[in-house]
Amino acid sequence: MVLAKRKWAIFFLLLPGLYTLCQIPGGWFLDRVGSRMTYFIAIFGWSVATLFQGFATGLMSLIGLRAITGIFEAPAFPTNNRMVTSWFPEHERASAVGFYTSGQFVGLAFLTPLLIWIQELLSWHWVFIVTGAIGIVWSLIWFKVYQPPRLTKSISKAELTIFATAAAWVDGDAPAKKEARQPMTKADWKLVFHRKLVGVYLGQFAVTSTLWFFLTWFPNYLTQEKGITALKAGFMTTVPFLAAFVGVLLSGWLADRLVRKGVSLGAARKTPIICGLLISTCIIGANYTNDPVWIMTLMAIAFFWQRLCVYHLVTGCHRWRRCA
Repeated sequence: MVLAKRKWAIFFLLLPGLYTLCQIPGGWFLDRVGSRMTYFIAIFGWSVATLFQGFATGLMSLIGLRAITGIFEAPAFPTNNRMVTSWFPEHERASAVGFYTSGQFVGLAFLTPLLIWIQELLSWHWVFIVTGAIGIVWSLIWFKVYQPPRLTKSISKAELTIFATAAAWVDGDAPAKKEARQPMTKADWKLVFHRKLVGVYLGQFAVTSTLWFFLTWFPNYLTQEKGITALKAGFMTTVPFLAAFVGVLLSGWLADRLVRKGVSLGAARKTPIICGLLISTCIIGANYTNDPVWIMTLMAIAFFWQRLCVYHLVTGCHRWRRCA
């Protein structure tokens, strides 16, 4: 299926667009059913939608399935943050966030060349079929294995007490009981415009702008604008994704180390963010060279520093009463 650039733009916009719109409904759902069920439904849903994209016969069916994928992916990172605050104390949360966030870049680094090889050998349909099938299997494993801290049989009451003493929110990962639910008040809605949350919005916007370029347009940029073959472009994308992996891990380690050294929680979280956002602007230099090595180097530096400012570190510092 050959698409014009404008149609590619619409195609790429749908997933993050609906992903964004469904963040609040996704958080509302998470508050009511807990992390285990939310993640199972989310992974299973987006994996089925991804698999069926491999059977799409026209642009509209592909766009519709892409939209469904974005809807089901919406609760993913709210669920991640909720689990981190449930399982880890404050001085370990940044490392935990860095560790789980790094996983996506390891997958992208090593699977992108493989998926492009599958596309070249078979067709683009099989890329969606293979990734969708893997996701379905993983959703079933997740539902079988995962439980929140208080329901995990291998954790003793003494360990739960240690968790709670260290500021881990051991009951935050369980579904809210019906009688314990409280209706949203005017004061709750005012939290949407709380200065800390506004800062999160701005930081997330800045970080995600670069991230979505790498997740969507980067391979097309290499092949169409720089004249690099698809297979070579697949291997070139490996380097920036590996750089992002290292950046994410260092981000969590650095932030937690600063906290342990006595630096305030806010300063420890903000330092990697500010440095990362500033230095990642070197990505602009890729527009002024056609040398594949320089392009790859600039992209790797930018993505490393961009992921050094993992903005989820900030949201993990607070026990928000509601994920919505």
